[in-house]
Amino acid sequence: MQIYLLRHGEAHEREPGMTDADRLLTDAGLRQAAIIADFMAGKQITVDLIVSSPLTRAVQTARQVADVLGVELVTDACIAGPGFCVADLADIACELGNPGALLVVGHEPTISGVIAGLIGGGNIKMSVCSLAMVEGTAARAGSCYLRWLVNPPLIA
Repeated sequence: MQIYLLRHGEAHEREPGMTDADRLLTDAGLRQAAIIADFMAGKQITVDLIVSSPLTRAVQTARQVADVLGVELVTDACIAGPGFCVADLADIACELGNPGALLVVGHEPTISGVIAGLIGGGNIKMSVCSLAMVEGTAARAGSCYLRWLVNPPLIA
């Protein structure tokens, strides 16, 4: 199984009266998401499905990739939670029919924690709009290895 994990692009700070869930991507964040989408298309990276946190900034990031790759996008509230972990990812993958290649769009620090959990530990910090690819037989703790990790400044 190939699992791509993407942190959302740069988002606006929360303004008075605005919920965290409603924060939009900045212009830079939209560009970052476009760079990642173009990178994936240019490298002919394919995924069966994209599952995103329902928070606006994550959906905006995921939508850019979904539109470029022509892939279905669904949301799962579990990804937005502060406790999102490998077990949750395994449950999501199972609910989605255990796709061979899945893109998950989420938030820090949980997206880094899930990567670390999948590969059996390590200190990983995903910068905005970083994309990692881990591979293994299933979405289980310690059962995968990190193939690569990129961010927009590296690939632009």
